[in-house]
Amino acid sequence: AVVGAGSFVREMHLPNLEKLNEEIEISAFVTKKGANAIELAKRHGAEYASTSLDEMLESVDFNTVLIGTRPNKHAEMVLKCLSSGKNVFVEKPLALSWDELEKIKDFYGSNDNVTLPLLMTGFNRRFSPYMKRIKEAIKNRNTPLIVNYQMNTKYLKENHWQRTDEGGGRNLAEACHIYDLFTFLCEAELDHVSASSIRSPNDNFGKNENFSVHLRFKDGSLCNLTYTSLGSTTYPKEICHLFFDQTVFYLNNYTSLDVFGPIDDHFETNFQDKGHFEEMKCFFKAI
Repeated sequence: AVVGAGSFVREMHLPNLEKLNEEIEISAFVTKKGANAIELAKRHGAEYASTSLDEMLESVDFNTVLIGTRPNKHAEMVLKCLSSGKNVFVEKPLALSWDELEKIKDFYGSNDNVTLPLLMTGFNRRFSPYMKRIKEAIKNRNTPLIVNYQMNTKYLKENHWQRTDEGGGRNLAEACHIYDLFTFLCEAELDHVSASSIRSPNDNFGKNENFSVHLRFKDGSLCNLTYTSLGSTTYPKEICHLFFDQTVFYLNNYTSLDVFGPIDDHFETNFQDKGHFEEMKCFFKAI
């Protein structure tokens, strides 16, 4: 079942689900507007369409839910689906508050002797072919990592939903991708976090959309994120430099990777590949 089918779900996840049509069947769509659910159900051969998640959980036989609603609904829907015994793939972020996160943690912690449904948050970057190559190269590293990551994203108007409680702000709802990536690369416990943001004298920019974050890990690695909507979108959105063992990896917007050091290398793909298809494939394989 697909719950919440905004533009990202329609443009990214549904085409990937279609590629996996020999392994899965889309049985239902749940959206805010009934007409949208019906139209999507017809297009993708789903038998059911609804505006009610509760109704779908009670009356339709399926085992897995993809949640692609706006972030403020994620944690509540995740718990509802898990409690109904459904496996869940939820777009990031999993939750917007500690309280929401603790409730999900408690669900798993209080059911130790039961076979529990699987839960996966859509942190796709770690599944990209670029990050897989980097991860393979650093697995036997002798030094800590220094990672500098830049997100040069588009400006949002003051009333845009992503800047409201509905969207959770751009730190919790988008920069979380990169925090996950840092932990994936370092494979170490976080030791220290510091952050600073630009404070606009008016409401032209939100306090959580132009900032820098420094993370220190217990293996000695240092990871830095610069997140900004001050720049031009004609410049690449995501650039990453990674330094270790006299080697530099330069990732350009998930379209090319250059390696400088003892072994120079170049890798590129025909399209921007941030790992969305691979993460979905891994999720269904796990089920």
